[in-house]
Amino acid sequence: MANQRSEREEILSKLASSIYKKEIIESMDISGIDLAFSDLSEVMADRMTAIGVKLRASSIIRASFRDCNFNSADFRNCNLENVDIADCYFKDANFNKSTMRFAKIKISFCDRACFDQVDLTNGDLYDTIFNGSTFRNANLSGVNAKHASFRDVDLSGANLANGNFEGVNFINAKLDDVIWAGANIIGARFDEGVLEMIQTEL
Repeated sequence: MANQRSEREEILSKLASSIYKKEIIESMDISGIDLAFSDLSEVMADRMTAIGVKLRASSIIRASFRDCNFNSADFRNCNLENVDIADCYFKDANFNKSTMRFAKIKISFCDRACFDQVDLTNGDLYDTIFNGSTFRNANLSGVNAKHASFRDVDLSGANLANGNFEGVNFINAKLDDVIWAGANIIGARFDEGVLEMIQTEL
């Protein structure tokens, strides 16, 4: 237990120093570490390995991540407003009830991740893969998800109003009670007969 606390404190110290100096953390491995309830706002990291890291209820506002691996990470109840993410892995990660307004998650892999009840208002999800993930009762209003993939995704009760879903793959997605008002679905792919039903709600 003492070793775990020491390792947590050492990592948080390094991260805090990089934030203060506005430096990019390069190739740090924080896999499996419990960093819950931390303030990591404005941290910048490239090629970080963070498989299974526990970040529950942390503040990660305006952070930047490039080419990082957060597979199976715990982001429940985090504040990720204005986070800037590209070329990262979030497979099997849990973002349940997190705040992600204006977040950018571009050209990344988020297969089987949980985004239930997440607020992604005005986010940018360009060309990211969410196959097999859940967005139950999530707020995706105003998002740009152009060319993203939502294949096999559960979007039950999600708000997609005024979002850009041009060219998105919705094949085999669960779309019960989704709000589509004002959404752009030009070129989006759906199961047979689904598009016709959605067009009556736009």
